[in-house]
Amino acid sequence: MTESAELKPCPFCGARPTLKRLDEIVGISCGEESGCDNTGLFIAFAASKETEAIAAWNRRPLADATDGWRTLVEDLVEELEEQVCYRYQGYPQDDRRFVRDMLTVKEAREFLEAHKDKP
Repeated sequence: MTESAELKPCPFCGARPTLKRLDEIVGISCGEESGCDNTGLFIAFAASKETEAIAAWNRRPLADATDGWRTLVEDLVEELEEQVCYRYQGYPQDDRRFVRDMLTVKEAREFLEAHKDKP
């Protein structure tokens, strides 16, 4: 059992993973003292495929797709704001329904801003 510097931290709890070499397989799992609490996060490959096992563990497709999702959410917030403004056109700015819906838009923008550096 060895810890490998070339492995990314666990994608769920952030713990340092452990690479295990057994007779016929190589496996990578979240550390035993991890936040995953031994839930079974484990990948296994044939012993001759250690490089592929490391690449599979290190793959983070969600992080790679984040920009596309963030753009989609930003576009939806823009559309929501336009719809709210159109719907309440002519209403006073202090109308409770307009204020409520604009608060939703504001909260969505604040959430995006607070998480702009996170996947």
